[in-house]
Amino acid sequence: MAKRCFIEKLRAAAASSKDDDNLFAEIIRETNLEDSELASMFMVSGPTVNRWRNGLATPHQAIKRRIYEVLAERTNEALQTARRD
Repeated sequence: MAKRCFIEKLRAAAASSKDDDNLFAEIIRETNLEDSELASMFMVSGPTVNRWRNGLATPHQAIKRRIYEVLAERTNEALQTARRD
């Protein structure tokens, strides 16, 4: 259920026209992925992800939307895999 709520939060954030840096930092923290994993996924450095996670920096809104979409897809795939197992 928590993953489904997380997916809904990601989709709502991607669809929103509001640029909310605090929400972005919260979402990055909630991924439970290592900085290096996120960095690899989005072709940025580990320190960049760390700054995102701590609310010290954020990417452009269009990039954030894509990050939300990718994280939603990844979380949904994990949820589907867990249901099959």
